[in-house]
Amino acid sequence: MTQLAIKRVNPAGHKSDSVIANGFVFVAGIVPSDRDATLSNQAEQVFSRIDRILLESGSNRSRIVSATVWLADIDDYAPFNQIWNRWIADGEQPARACIGAAIAAKGAKVEVSVTALVDE
Repeated sequence: MTQLAIKRVNPAGHKSDSVIANGFVFVAGIVPSDRDATLSNQAEQVFSRIDRILLESGSNRSRIVSATVWLADIDDYAPFNQIWNRWIADGEQPARACIGAAIAAKGAKVEVSVTALVDE
């Protein structure tokens, strides 16, 4: 059996910001820091943090292959998609799921997790 190299980025507490393994970076669910902000501002905070994590991991948003989005209010689906479509370039859309859910981070309107290709 082949041993896979695994690199954990910013491990702290019960999770790492991301884990790099077998040509992919798996980014943990990212929530906004300002939980009193609007959906738009919260999404921008999340996307900015994902961009930083991907860069630290040797990747970028154009290499995202899969994303999972949790919305505290599923009625925010259409407004969130407008924000998402400004962040993800046309032709670079990953496979994506969007779920209405109770987000563990109190006050968070959105949480996003992504998987992207990375050069190891």
